[in-house]
Amino acid sequence: MRKMSWTGVVAAFFACAGVAFAGTDDAVVSMTATVESSAEWADPAPTIAAGDWTGSVDGTTISQVGEDLTVTKALTLYTNVNVTLSQAGTANSGILTNGTETLTTSYQMQGDVDTPDAAYKAAGTGVGEFFNASNTYAVTHVGGDGVYAINLLVKGESDDTQAEDSGDYTASITITATWS
Repeated sequence: MRKMSWTGVVAAFFACAGVAFAGTDDAVVSMTATVESSAEWADPAPTIAAGDWTGSVDGTTISQVGEDLTVTKALTLYTNVNVTLSQAGTANSGILTNGTETLTTSYQMQGDVDTPDAAYKAAGTGVGEFFNASNTYAVTHVGGDGVYAINLLVKGESDDTQAEDSGDYTASITITATWS
């Protein structure tokens, strides 16, 4: 007769009953994170300094009658949704001004806008002018690309028939990105 230990009997019992002594079990954790639709400027307060302008005889300043200065300001827009850009003249209505003197000021929008300007548009709110409410620019979001280069071109023109007063001519504009 063979002797059997209680340990062997218990192990045989559990083996027959399908009970495992070791193993693994997985828990699958599902997650959701939400990203809101948004748009924001990389630099919310960009500047164009006097030394940024080009196009004149001496490079960065108007030094004779009928001379023009131009500048391109590169702006970066971060967005994950289609946006519409609109613009408004703020300081001096967007017209380069020194006291009562003004330079003829015009603008273009270029870069990653759906329909870039082909020519400069006068600073103003009239039909066909840069600050007119119907003059907007669409930026169409492309999945996986959340960075868009927007180039603001500005031109300041001196009078063709007389010398402008010396000094700094200043203006500012606001470009608003709107989405729904």
